[in-house]
Amino acid sequence: MSIRAQLGDTIEIEALANKVGRSMAFTTIRISKLVDGKPGPMVATASHTKYIQQAKS
Repeated sequence: MSIRAQLGDTIEIEALANKVGRSMAFTTIRISKLVDGKPGPMVATASHTKYIQQAKS
């Protein structure tokens, strides 16, 4: 069964920086529907790996 957010639903977006190094960062994002003001079913998850370019001196 697929959980979907519909137009008018309230959602919560949680973004975490799981690990941040000198040149790479790893993040996770979770999107949940709010039910009675509390996080309910998860609608989507995502992850992102980001290259961090160092400033040149």
